[in-house]
Amino acid sequence: MLAYLRQQGIPLTTYAQLAQGRAAHDTTLASLGAEHGCGAAQMVVARLLDQPGDAAIPKAAPPENQKGNLDALAVRLDDEDRAAIAALPKD
Repeated sequence: MLAYLRQQGIPLTTYAQLAQGRAAHDTTLASLGAEHGCGAAQMVVARLLDQPGDAAIPKAAPPENQKGNLDALAVRLDDEDRAAIAALPKD
């Protein structure tokens, strides 16, 4: 689907990116987050924001989660980070 969207110039919009909370407890994401001074959830949002032409709309009711989402804007991923995240299970 992503290839089709890219080919057609249609941006992807993501909602509820944290897989019902599972991503926030992923050890790979937590390790990467520790390297960047943030948490696993911020790494997910950072990766989505790192995708050219995509829009991420993270769910965040508590103010601390809203702040965490905004803090993800400052995370700069390198190719190793992207590869590690891409290798995560998709289920």
